[in-house]
Amino acid sequence: MYKISFKMKTPICFIDKPMFDAIVAYCYAREVLGKHFKQALHLRNAELLDFSKMPLKMYNDKYFIATWMFWDKEIEYSGSWKKRWASQHDSIADFQGKKRKVRVAAGRFKSYDVPLPLHNIPEVWFYFDSDDVARVRYLIEKWLFGIGKKTSQGYGEYDSYCIEKDNYDFARNLDRPIPISKNEAIKLMSKQNRLKVKYTGYKPPYWLPDNHGWCIVK
Repeated sequence: MYKISFKMKTPICFIDKPMFDAIVAYCYAREVLGKHFKQALHLRNAELLDFSKMPLKMYNDKYFIATWMFWDKEIEYSGSWKKRWASQHDSIADFQGKKRKVRVAAGRFKSYDVPLPLHNIPEVWFYFDSDDVARVRYLIEKWLFGIGKKTSQGYGEYDSYCIEKDNYDFARNLDRPIPISKNEAIKLMSKQNRLKVKYTGYKPPYWLPDNHGWCIVK
């Protein structure tokens, strides 16, 4: 097993904990698809990339041996993502001789003020297993610019990272969604225990309905 740690430079934006296999999947897709890379939610299964070829080990071909994000200290607060028409620069816009009018309530120039859950965290880390750590390092260094959501807005940037061997016991801790059958989920939900059950994604691409199911989420 390995541990990868990131020294963070800017706050991270996320609701659910970022998953390391999802991070590697993004980098892998960028590498394989090149200029044809696109994050489209309408792709048919036949058009999807085969993520099983990523440099991460899988457990019984069901899910990757990679955890969600860990951290110690944080300051949690709310921010917002804003998009507005900059009216002070109307003079450089081409209105093609028409009366100057911009629709900001809908359409291409719609204004946004979206709340964002932000987390100021000095350092985060993940655990994973791989037969090709050099390939993981290559993908991270080439394609990973940030962790979490809204990295294009400057969130989730990191200063440095390191990968080291670790004795983390994945089978004992299960710090990721673990898919189970519906019957198993019903049994667990009917009992008082420390395990939590949730219907969620468990492997990349996490948005794909076929990759969703009942999972133990601890």
